[in-house]
Amino acid sequence: MTNTTSRLFAAALTALALSSCALAPGQHLRRSDVAIDRHSGDGQLEIVTITPKLIAQENAARAQRSLPAALFDHEPSPYTVGTGDILYVTVWDHPELTVPAGPQQQGALAGRLVQSDGMMFYPYIG
Repeated sequence: MTNTTSRLFAAALTALALSSCALAPGQHLRRSDVAIDRHSGDGQLEIVTITPKLIAQENAARAQRSLPAALFDHEPSPYTVGTGDILYVTVWDHPELTVPAGPQQQGALAGRLVQSDGMMFYPYIG
């Protein structure tokens, strides 16, 4: 084959391959294709065809819903250290008091655990 013929053949083959996607059934679900499992739940379900009209209705319903004002007025309380928390303590200019492995070490090993009585142990401090 000549160069022009092979290009024409490749273009025709590509067009045929792309147009075959239009002939495929796609993601269409017929009501007869649904198999209802009678043992899970009450077996009552409704199959709804998704159309542009349904999507517009869903978007309109979502726009009408609003969050309660109490959610916007809520002020979170400041965090307090509690039992079981792990604190990371860094003492500036004293590398002997800082964990040498840095961030590569596991959290429980690098931090100081707050005990049930609210105390924590730190070397040279107590």
